[in-house]
Amino acid sequence: DTAFALMDSSAIDRASEIDLVRALRINVLVEEGRLDEALADDQFIQQNKAPNGLTQFAASQAAWMTGDIVRARRLLDGAIEQLSAFDAFNATPFVRAASALLALANGDTERAKADIEASIVRGGGAGMWDQIWLARAQAWLQVAAGRPHDGIATMLKGVQAGIETSHYGWSVLALHDAVAWGAASVVAEQFRPLRDLIHGAPLMECLADSAIALASENFDSTRQHINTLLNLGSRWHAGVVSAGLALALRERDHVQARRAATAALIWLPAGTPQVSAVRELALSDRRIDVLREALHGRADREIADTLFLSVRTVSNHLGAAYASLDLAGRAELLELFAPRGTASPGGRPSRLPST
Repeated sequence: DTAFALMDSSAIDRASEIDLVRALRINVLVEEGRLDEALADDQFIQQNKAPNGLTQFAASQAAWMTGDIVRARRLLDGAIEQLSAFDAFNATPFVRAASALLALANGDTERAKADIEASIVRGGGAGMWDQIWLARAQAWLQVAAGRPHDGIATMLKGVQAGIETSHYGWSVLALHDAVAWGAASVVAEQFRPLRDLIHGAPLMECLADSAIALASENFDSTRQHINTLLNLGSRWHAGVVSAGLALALRERDHVQARRAATAALIWLPAGTPQVSAVRELALSDRRIDVLREALHGRADREIADTLFLSVRTVSNHLGAAYASLDLAGRAELLELFAPRGTASPGGRPSRLPST
């Protein structure tokens, strides 16, 4: 707020400094779970002709969390373009690492490898921010290659570097990835000492608490945290926790595990490494596609036209999904899995069921 006042008084007038201040403001809004406000700055991004690579990078993280991967990619590509021409703070290494994560979320391994290489060439790993983002990208790549244990080890190294340099918010985001890889207990050990350091940042607190609840096998509390994440607008993190919940329940309650795995695949991009471990627990990809359309309030005929299926095939997919998930019908489907902003019956918030 002080920096914004200085901007208004022209005490800060260099374009690079204004870009940094706006980016930091968006980052704080993200950590507080005020994603809509963070994305409101996107209008400024589109209108501003000055260098704004950091601002676009920060806004891309908010878009990513809400599940708008297309917007996140547009913003990140814009950031890379801006920073290639003007990079006063040597931000290119961690922005390219973030781009690698988004590429992996879309299943584009080759783009991810190219982004990681570009990050390293530009000095990735040397700066404080670079270490967290580069380790995160490398960890995702290892998990995507079927090496989750290596990925978790790589992630923990990057998180440790972040904690040592007091970058707690980004450390929390990196650490939370491993919840979906069956490492909730390891993650919880790291989160417990971090918990007091992120006090006052609701989104970060919820990420820590969800991992701790999952590691403690407090599954009702875990579901409550998933609901909180949805209410904060972060479908991404709700999906990550749901994937971790599915892994924890797979030997205990097959229906609940299938529901959690299905939620993860609904809320996360299909290519992301976070869903690879739970794909076999969830419904088929085609049924997930049908459910996504139904959750946006589309009738069977509209779903059929969108997915190039017959109405009977859509009806059969929905019926099989209801049976597999032990749901009474579309009303209960909307009640349990509707994305934030989609009205569910009776105006009740969307939520995962308690046992």
